[in-house]
Amino acid sequence: MDDARVLMDERVVRIPRLGTKICMMAGALLLVVALYFALVPLRVEVSTGGTWDCGNSFSQPSKENGGGFCGKTNDIYLLRAGAFAVGALIVGIGGFLTFGADTRVEKRVRRLADDDI
Repeated sequence: MDDARVLMDERVVRIPRLGTKICMMAGALLLVVALYFALVPLRVEVSTGGTWDCGNSFSQPSKENGGGFCGKTNDIYLLRAGAFAVGALIVGIGGFLTFGADTRVEKRVRRLADDDI
């Protein structure tokens, strides 16, 4: 290989900082909590001592199928899930905007096989 004709490739790499990584992990955990509140099966205790299955936040029972027993339970859990999902976005995006990422340029010698492309 001729030393006078060494071609270099370079690329810019963005690496999240530690604070960004922590905020993204916290946001991911909040998203898991939001999914839990959205998908957990809901049960309501009735006055006779039994429990009534109310489905989950997305599949609410009809009025004929026990919807009167469930009341606003499904709506409350759906709002909780939405609140945790919004919190996850705020923590994740806010952490990235606050802490940001480091940028560095990496260089490497271009191989002969890369010249054919």
